[in-house]
Amino acid sequence: MFTNSNSIDLARDILHETIHAELHRIKLSNNAGPNPLPTAQFNWYVKIWEYYDNPLNTEGPATTAEHYYMSNYFINPIAQGLKEFDNNLYLVSNYIYFAWEGLENYGKEAEYISQSELDELAILSNVVLNDGYTSPCDN
Repeated sequence: MFTNSNSIDLARDILHETIHAELHRIKLSNNAGPNPLPTAQFNWYVKIWEYYDNPLNTEGPATTAEHYYMSNYFINPIAQGLKEFDNNLYLVSNYIYFAWEGLENYGKEAEYISQSELDELAILSNVVLNDGYTSPCDN
């Protein structure tokens, strides 16, 4: 994940990496609080972690499992967080493409999203990038 100078990309990276940290904590604590996952989601996450825990996975089981989990459960929450960060200027649909950045290959492989859907979302995201609004974080 590479950070550009705009604040939406930076906010997305912070949310994405924070979710990685929390999912890692949840796995290592065996789903202990303060924010445990629903049991079915935790079991699915552990199953994916175990599936990718092999020498052929150069990315590592944690990163792979977390990316699949995020692409399944966190696209809308990330987009909503970005919308709020951007002073609720646009519909959440204008922020979904940003949430997919870094997760798009996992989403496509798992068939959560198609390339044509990503292309349509990219068009919606251009409204956010080209609106002339300057966040205090852009300075």
